[in-house]
Amino acid sequence: MTTKGRTTSGRDLIVGLLVMLSSCARVDSGDRASAAPTPRVSTTQDSAGFNDRFEDMRASPARVTQRRLELLRDEIGRYAQQANRLPGTLRDLLALPYESEQLRPQERWLRDGWDRLVEYSAHADGKRYELRSAGVDGVSGTGDDVVLVGAIA
Repeated sequence: MTTKGRTTSGRDLIVGLLVMLSSCARVDSGDRASAAPTPRVSTTQDSAGFNDRFEDMRASPARVTQRRLELLRDEIGRYAQQANRLPGTLRDLLALPYESEQLRPQERWLRDGWDRLVEYSAHADGKRYELRSAGVDGVSGTGDDVVLVGAIA
């Protein structure tokens, strides 16, 4: 790259940008007014159980529900591998032994993003199942339901 008759390499450009960025990030203890605002960082967990770095980033209840159904699907698969059958209820997932408590399914996963219990039904064939949230209206079987159909091998 050529600037004002001087050739600048890509490395020089990157170094220059880093220097410029580091000087922007410095804050004089006596001159806080000129510093760029720093986003507020939070270490709390969002309603889906994930660590949220920025307070203004929140998942919608529908997204929380979809993610929890996916987590439950994964746990049903683990349960089926260990027990060679589908769980009788979703609570059975909480009773499985785990090497670490941090890996254990959380009771909050049994609730959707609207804080209602997720419905679970196993089909008569013992292989297929359905996870259902009643959705925004709280009435199961309507168009706003969030449904995940799964099967074990």
